[in-house]
Amino acid sequence: MRDVLMTYLASRIPHDFVKQVPEALEGAYFEAFRNAEQRCAVPERPRVRGQLRHYYQNGALRTLAERHGIEATAAHTEPKGERYTRLVFDDIVLGRTGVRYANNLPSPAKHRRTIAALNQRFEPVTGDLFTPYTPGPDDGLGVLLVTVHPAKESDQSVPSQFVVGVPYSNLKGWHLFEPLAGLLAIYTPMAEQPTADIAFPTLKKLLQQAEAGN
Repeated sequence: MRDVLMTYLASRIPHDFVKQVPEALEGAYFEAFRNAEQRCAVPERPRVRGQLRHYYQNGALRTLAERHGIEATAAHTEPKGERYTRLVFDDIVLGRTGVRYANNLPSPAKHRRTIAALNQRFEPVTGDLFTPYTPGPDDGLGVLLVTVHPAKESDQSVPSQFVVGVPYSNLKGWHLFEPLAGLLAIYTPMAEQPTADIAFPTLKKLLQQAEAGN
């Protein structure tokens, strides 16, 4: 399924946009580092730096998307809460998050759950007496662009890497978790030898079959 999902993402998300994502987010990441270093005392610095990383990168991602004519909003969660960055590419809904260097699972914040919930229909239904199953919305594949933060002993001005992920609806794992560089590598073969487009219902069927077989 890794290759199917990566090809599907590459067929929906413009290559030029993906190519410029690292530079845009790295610039925002460095600005967060510089502002925290200059304006905060040592005890408050790590927490402020983390908040600035989140908000600066969200803003940079929306700005980049708008330059490419991509639908980008700072949506509210439902019920209304913190705003989150939401980009739409055909039937893909993309959000952004960050994870610590040694842990690839994001915290289950409401805005991340909103993106991840889109993928519930790809997953097998399992009985749970305490958490009844409720069908998820049927309006796209939920994807998270993930910034992997550096280890504590490393330079904090640059991220470790960027990853593209398709999360489980409960945010406890991933259907796909691959370096952004791997997605970029998909575009060249596609341009040289176009592949048949995968329709969304076909992707849904393939994912359901793959998950049921796990």
